[in-house]
Amino acid sequence: MRAPLTALLLALPLCAQAGEPLAGARLERRPGAALRAELPRADGWVGWSAPTKPGRAMCCWRSFEEREAGQGGSCRLDGHSGVNVSNDPDVARLAGREMRVLARLDRGRPREVRSYSAGCRVDAAGAAVTWFDGVAPADSVAVLASWVEPAGEAISALALHDHAAAVEALLALARDHRSPEVRGQALFWVAQQAGDVAAAAIERAITDDPDQEVKEKAVFALSQLPRDQAVPLLLRTMKTNRNPDVRRQAAFWLGQSKDPRALAYFEELLR
Repeated sequence: MRAPLTALLLALPLCAQAGEPLAGARLERRPGAALRAELPRADGWVGWSAPTKPGRAMCCWRSFEEREAGQGGSCRLDGHSGVNVSNDPDVARLAGREMRVLARLDRGRPREVRSYSAGCRVDAAGAAVTWFDGVAPADSVAVLASWVEPAGEAISALALHDHAAAVEALLALARDHRSPEVRGQALFWVAQQAGDVAAAAIERAITDDPDQEVKEKAVFALSQLPRDQAVPLLLRTMKTNRNPDVRRQAAFWLGQSKDPRALAYFEELLR
């Protein structure tokens, strides 16, 4: 049984003391306007805040049950704590509308990127962190878009930004990035944006992307759109696409949807 909201409020830790972005960090604070100029020369941990989409909580829970009960929700910067995302309305509401972006750099090159909800307690355990105050969301998006290789976690952090520049960056990565892996990841996050722009970008990848694996990831991305949008597009892909592997993928995800329109089409094929 889900814990009442008051219990969740008590159970989810606060993100350090008021005004402090991290617990136990040795912070050197810098103005956000300096972010893009200083990062290419930076070493060690850096961080900043960014507006995040509603309905998502990024934190560390030891189990699914703990997360659903609102228990725990604490991460450590000195080790991978199993950061995951919750769409649970109560947990996400407590997470707030801001996230912390943390990156460990080596001469400006990202070795790892992490993102946490502002309501998630992050223990830096005494680590030195250069913290940029008041970073413009568009600058945050631009930095993360430049970090998708080798730090793949940057794509999810970028996608969770509540800013139009994030959607534009994802569309550009899905369309133009040289790495098939990056294009495929970007397509997944494009699907989370929904809307006609997302659907058009995903269909373009199915038709035009030169990599077969990206095409198949794009079909999966179609299945992640809202059902009333996904099912007609998957049906069209299955009926009209010339690539047999793409059609098979579309059929698989249609079957997984258990939508009456898909079932009716399959029944028609069997007659």
